[in-house]
Amino acid sequence: MKKILGLFILMIISFTLFGCDNDDQNDDKAYDITILMTGFVNLGTDESDPYRKWIKENYNLDITLNATNDFSGQAIISFASNNKPDIVVFDTLDQFNMIAEQNVLIEDWTPYISQMPNVQKLVERSDADNPNGVSISKKMMTTEDGKLKAIWTIPDAPTWSLKIREDWANEYRASTVAGSNYPAGNIATNGGPWQPKTQEDLLHFARWIKASKPNAYAFTSAGGGNSLGTLGNWLPLMWGPVAELPYGAYINENSEVVFPVTDGTHKFMLEYLKTLCDEKLIDPNWYVQNWSQKTKTQQGLIGIEWYPGAITTETESYNEAGDGSTVNWWKTYDLPVAVGYEGKGGYMPVEGYVGKVITVSKKAALDAGKMSAIIKFLNDAIVYYDEDTDGYIRPIAYEALRWGVGVEEGLEFIDIEGTDYVYINTKSTGSKPYYRETTAGAGAWDWGAWISTTYDGVIQGNTSGITDITRKVIEHNEITAAMKQKTQIGSMLIEVDSTKIAEIRAKQINYEYNFVTGENVKSYNDFYYDWYNLWGGKQLLSDFEKIFKEYGLID
Repeated sequence: MKKILGLFILMIISFTLFGCDNDDQNDDKAYDITILMTGFVNLGTDESDPYRKWIKENYNLDITLNATNDFSGQAIISFASNNKPDIVVFDTLDQFNMIAEQNVLIEDWTPYISQMPNVQKLVERSDADNPNGVSISKKMMTTEDGKLKAIWTIPDAPTWSLKIREDWANEYRASTVAGSNYPAGNIATNGGPWQPKTQEDLLHFARWIKASKPNAYAFTSAGGGNSLGTLGNWLPLMWGPVAELPYGAYINENSEVVFPVTDGTHKFMLEYLKTLCDEKLIDPNWYVQNWSQKTKTQQGLIGIEWYPGAITTETESYNEAGDGSTVNWWKTYDLPVAVGYEGKGGYMPVEGYVGKVITVSKKAALDAGKMSAIIKFLNDAIVYYDEDTDGYIRPIAYEALRWGVGVEEGLEFIDIEGTDYVYINTKSTGSKPYYRETTAGAGAWDWGAWISTTYDGVIQGNTSGITDITRKVIEHNEITAAMKQKTQIGSMLIEVDSTKIAEIRAKQINYEYNFVTGENVKSYNDFYYDWYNLWGGKQLLSDFEKIFKEYGLID
């Protein structure tokens, strides 16, 4: 009896000394964490999710993905609760600043950066259009006392660009050379292709389309009833920056902070768009239709578009051609430059200096083991630029979560000969669909949404091999990537009154529609006076100037 009692006591002591300690330090125990972010589809997944399993096996993290289309609302709710998210991915710096003010995020990433060699290369790299070694992105994310507020992803490369129906352009060239009533513009006399160099060249082509193509239009858009849509994104570029606050703010040659409304280019753009409306050169539904209703492009009834390379894929799919008969409909062109604005217009806009803003809650950082696992995970998930290879690198977790490589059997990259791109077919060719093709797994696309970048060099398709369609998309993207670019310097203006900007923007959009349609519109001079003096434009430009001075861009 004494022996049994002694053994029982020994077992209790052993469990007390070793069993509980093993539970606390068990290396196989995954850390439960959440990621709050905006997704592609914003849907959950079921228990069979292979992406969640892959992360758990490789990083010892059991992640719950909270992907939402109401990020700001969810962030406020989450951080007001006891169940705060661990990793937070902000779409904008405005969103980040709003939550950072609550003192719930880690305040300085500097101690962690040395443990993240990939991210460190991204953080320390000077901006492409600041070759003197200045990193505006780092300045934006560093406090006055030298603390690194967060880490970030690289902003997307331009993929949207001017697309023109090449078969129509060839017809136009032939008709003008033959002596039609339409100006030849910049048509080469040696038999070369037509190249629109100015806004007038596009206008002549648009008029030819109206006269030559029944039921077709030169231009279209999808304003959804509350904006100029894509037309507002690219028409202003022929004169200079976009006419959207705060992105279109810039510093002129006299070191003055200006905006298209104050430099006169906004008026020129509206007058141009009014001409398109007056002469019925534009799809009559351009302002009211939403994107899903904008189908004339794919039908072949639009001649001039602003679109990424996927226009070729979508056109072929819409027409159910399958034989490549629409592959050569579209050709990518450089932006024309408005007459008199050489050196100012025609630049492709880069969205900003930082992409997504990523950080961790203070609560998560209190657990050293959890933070160590998070650091390794983030370092393997963010695309970065490598100076040695002069190219962008996709780390292992990026390839897995964004494209499923290494997660699902059959998802793999194929090198596209003669290019720096790789191809991936995300449509299963076997009897078993990929997880993201199933109803339960559609939300798994969100695993890659928070780290996605157009710099990853991946072309997505739904055919087992590389087709003419794929090669055409690559052609579009490569031409676009090589175009002259300017970063929208106004993207750094994050400390201004966002409510005031939204108010002015709404009033400006309303005036723009009234101007181009001629509905009860006041003169542009009256609009300018209101914008500058009554709505707050003058004060905003003054606020912008102070911020640019803080960054050392103005003396």
